[in-house]
Amino acid sequence: TPAPAGSPPKVLAIDCEMCVSEDPLTKKRNAKELLRLSVVTGAGGKEVVLDTLVQPSLPVTDYVTHIHGIEKSHLNAVTFTRRHAQAVLREICTADTILVGHSLDNDLKSLQFTHDRVVDTALIFNGQNGSTCSLRDLTATLLGQ
Repeated sequence: TPAPAGSPPKVLAIDCEMCVSEDPLTKKRNAKELLRLSVVTGAGGKEVVLDTLVQPSLPVTDYVTHIHGIEKSHLNAVTFTRRHAQAVLREICTADTILVGHSLDNDLKSLQFTHDRVVDTALIFNGQNGSTCSLRDLTATLLGQ
């Protein structure tokens, strides 16, 4: 049943795109630097709650454009940060909200956000030899393509 108008969604599906950054002082690399946040809800995930690029907090050493298509130039006018993303999630996510995603642990690490009620499809559906299967392979299998 749908949530009453104005109430927080019961289920949110989350996906993050990431890049590699490096702290200029410590030289520590972060392969989970948040670059894009997408949040959907509703039947079939048809209601887009948020879909935005995120300005990285540290200098980027690799945009990993071949994975998600996001280039440095796409971020020129972006002012939305990880802290903004965290604030939005705190606003729409209650203790009862279920977060769904594929390899959701990576997305939550990138967001620096914790939540107790999660469904991670990478843990539910294993690839060959118990390895994590890609979301592309999982959807192809489930959709029979």
